[in-house]
Formats: sequence, structure tokens, C-alpha cells
Amino acid sequence: MNAHAVGRAPRSSLYASFRDEAAREKAERLGRRARTRRVLGMSASVVALAIAAFSATLLMLPPPSEAALVEFPADTSCAKAGQSLAPWFEAEARRTARTGAARDETAEMLTTFHQAQGACAAGETDQAVAELEALANLIAKLDETRRDEKRP
Repeated sequence: MNAHAVGRAPRSSLYASFRDEAAREKAERLGRRARTRRVLGMSASVVALAIAAFSATLLMLPPPSEAALVEFPADTSCAKAGQSLAPWFEAEARRTARTGAARDETAEMLTTFHQAQGACAAGETDQAVAELEALANLIAKLDETRRDEKRP
């Protein structure tokens, strides 16, 4: 019996060293997971904070209307006239997307704008410029009405 016990370590010491090593490895793994979760959580919160700040900035500073033309010079081509009104329609589309409230008059104006652009592309410049001038006047009146509504 003693011959077998001389070459071997006691079973309890082998199990204890295995158990200590396994516990240490598991603790390291759990520590890495916790650090990874903490870093991901902080990164996500930083991104969410940046998005919230950017969105708040956009909501506080709506884009101004760029459609100040009421009458086009005689030598203005219909393409340039259309380009001068395009920013207003883009701003209106952004405003509608932001507020979720579309106005019927804006939809009709957009249809007229597209028709005028089609007439311009077809070579009917006089008709297109006339439609674009009428649109510019409508836009100016609409902007004036909106400014009056905002005043206390």
C-alpha cells in the first residue's frame, strides 16, 4: 500500500489546485465580460447623447425659407427660375417630415412646380417662367402668412 502512495500527490491537493485554477480563469473571463459590457454601454450612451444633441439643435433652428424671389428678371431662363424655387420645396419637405403635417396647398404647389419644370424641359420657356413667377408669389404670401401666425 505504501508503494502506491509514494509516487502520487494526495488527491485533495490535486483537486484543490485544479479548482483554484478554474476559479481564477472563470473570474478573469467574467471580468473581461464586465469590462466589455461597460465599454459598450458607455459607447452606446455617448452615441445616443450625440444624436439627441444633434436632433435638438435641428429642432430649435429650422431652416429659413430661401424663396425670396417675387419677380424674375426678364433675361432669367426657366431653369434658373426653377433652381431658385427648389430650395423652398426642399425645406418644406423637411418641415413636413419633421412635423408630420402636410398642407394641401403645398402639394398643389409642388405639382405645379413639377409641371413648370416639365414645360421648361419641353422648351415652353414662356409658360414655365409664368408658372414659376406665380409660384414665387404664392410662396411669398404663404411665408408671410406663416410669419404672421407665429407672431404673438
